[in-house]
Amino acid sequence: MTKWLMTLAGLAALAGAGCIKTDQDVKLNADGSVDVKVHYAMTEQGIAQLEAMKKLAEQNPDMKVSSKGPDLIFDEAKLKAEFEKNQAAGVELKSCRVENKDGWKHAYLEARCADLSAAAKGTGAGSQRSFSLTRNAEGNYLLEMVVKDKFPGAGARKDLSPEQKAQQEAMMKAMMAGLRIEIKLTVPGDIIETTATDKDKRTAIWLLDINDEKFSEKSEELNAKGIKVTFSGKGLELKEFKSAPPAEKPAAEGEGEPK
Repeated sequence: MTKWLMTLAGLAALAGAGCIKTDQDVKLNADGSVDVKVHYAMTEQGIAQLEAMKKLAEQNPDMKVSSKGPDLIFDEAKLKAEFEKNQAAGVELKSCRVENKDGWKHAYLEARCADLSAAAKGTGAGSQRSFSLTRNAEGNYLLEMVVKDKFPGAGARKDLSPEQKAQQEAMMKAMMAGLRIEIKLTVPGDIIETTATDKDKRTAIWLLDINDEKFSEKSEELNAKGIKVTFSGKGLELKEFKSAPPAEKPAAEGEGEPK
């Protein structure tokens, strides 16, 4: 769900209309299967403005746009059709619901994936992620989730004065109003180490909220350290796996197979 990242001009167009909320809950089970829950939401006004931006880009191919914005679907029939494309790869749609509430459009998806390979092939519109699972010499596992685009808010100039930084932060928060990203990874063994901002025994949580005073710092740290969890391999026999890096086009058949 990370293709939503767009240019500054795109964000400016959405200013005042709110931004995007997205939650991804990925659970790796002891048998290697993966349960995925996804929720994403966008303001109805923002969706209309985004569609206008996309049409403008299509009509003006010479425009330099690094992204056409979020690749999100708010139509149950279209979402189900997207999942059907991945059934042969081991992706089973458990539930799909779209609703309008308080000026926002929401989509809720739940899927069971046969393994990490299936989870990497796509579990919803805009899915742009890959996974790797490796075992170290101590018998413990490292699970890593890689997303296509960098998380927003990072990369601020270091040569700005405190006053300029404050102005930059205020402008960014105005343009990204409503932005909230949460990623949860649950693993079948006790967590030993993680880059997450919060965790319990077996669940690691990464949270970026535009209203957080440390939003920029957390975004920079997440981009630098990535989404990683090292967990105990006691009693587990999971297949190591590495999927092809997320890209605009689907990976060629045969890529990203378990080792």
